[in-house]
Amino acid sequence: MLSTPATLRVAGVFLYAAEVMFQTGTAHAARLFVIAQGCLAILVLGLCGGCQSETDTMPFTVVSWSGSDGAPVPLDQDLTIEFNQPITTPLRQSSIEILDEAGLAVQGMRASVAGSWLRLRPTLPRQPTLQDGSLLPDRRYQIRLFGLPRLAAITSTHGGVLASELALPFRTAAAKDPGALLGSGAEFSAISLIDAQRGERLAFSANAPVILLFRGGLDPRSLTGVATLKSQADQKSLPCRMRLLSNDLDSAQLEILVENWSGWGVLTLPEEMEGLGGWPLLESSRVLRLHRAAQ
Repeated sequence: MLSTPATLRVAGVFLYAAEVMFQTGTAHAARLFVIAQGCLAILVLGLCGGCQSETDTMPFTVVSWSGSDGAPVPLDQDLTIEFNQPITTPLRQSSIEILDEAGLAVQGMRASVAGSWLRLRPTLPRQPTLQDGSLLPDRRYQIRLFGLPRLAAITSTHGGVLASELALPFRTAAAKDPGALLGSGAEFSAISLIDAQRGERLAFSANAPVILLFRGGLDPRSLTGVATLKSQADQKSLPCRMRLLSNDLDSAQLEILVENWSGWGVLTLPEEMEGLGGWPLLESSRVLRLHRAAQ
């Protein structure tokens, strides 16, 4: 059998010969030319029908995923699953679930799709023990991707469908592992306080909680110390506990627990406090001038 290029060359020669005969002006040559054009069109359409890429003909499936190499996964890292074809969107929420060792579903994961990549972003921990995020430290998990015969079977833009359910195992880093929180994906080289420059004061109304908003996430393990508030009125230093209200890759809200204080003061955050991945806290965001109105 002739190869595709060879077949097209033969068809081209045939069409050229028919065109030359057509130019002679005979009715028979004209009919032959029309037939040759039709045959060439059918041939090209037939060949193009078989011109599918190797990806199109392969079964739709997973190529790789986070933790597939056995390495522990950080608690703040997006779980990524790569398919061999682009994923159809929108993706049904019931198409995916993550189970812990006890078979319980993990909560707080946000799914997104970009081409052939599926990303699952966990909710980050706020407690120093790291036990309150979507993923717990030093645990084994399983990503379940649903295929046929489920209605929520994951499909590809090439018409593929996941033939059956897939179970993708991974494990998380231990709480004492420095790599448990890496800050991967954050676009910061240091953690800073939003809307506060060196020397500026932060004002709070009477009895209002003292809440600081940071650009970049914080490592809860670095918040075991205490902050110190030095009152300008009597120069006394008050120890203040800290509580992380919210935490993600891009920002964090930290509450300073200080009672029975109003007026002016200087707040000093502990030196060991740092961001995800060990990013340092800018000195201008460590020592802050505060004012809280009196009752």
